[in-house]
Amino acid sequence: MGQRISYQRLRAPDGSGESLQVPPLSTTAETWNHSVLTDDSAGIELNGVALSARQQEARRQLRQLAFEYTRQYLDVVGSHSPSQPVAQPDSPIIMSGHQPLLFHPGVWFKNLALSAL
Repeated sequence: MGQRISYQRLRAPDGSGESLQVPPLSTTAETWNHSVLTDDSAGIELNGVALSARQQEARRQLRQLAFEYTRQYLDVVGSHSPSQPVAQPDSPIIMSGHQPLLFHPGVWFKNLALSAL
C-alpha cells in the first residue's frame, strides 16, 4: 500500500518574534539527507534517455537560469569560474516562491531560512 497522507492544522503564531516552522529548521538538514538524497530513478528511461541524464540536464539549466537572474541584482561569481563556481552540479537545489508584490516579515524570515540552508 502507498504512504498515507496526514493533515495537520497549523496556525500562525500571535506573539512578537514567534515563528511557525514545519518541519523545525533544526531538523531540516537531517530530513533533507534522509528523504531527498536517495536515487530512485536507476534504470528508468523516457523516450530512450535515462531519467538520470534528464535530471542532470534539468539541474544544469536551472542553475544557469538562476545565475542569469541573480546576476541582474547581485554581483555573483560566474558559473564558469573554476575558482568559485556558483554551485556544484550535484549540490542540493532548494527552491521557494512567493508573490513578487507582497513582501512582509514572514517572507523575509523565509528568505533568511532558505539562505541558511
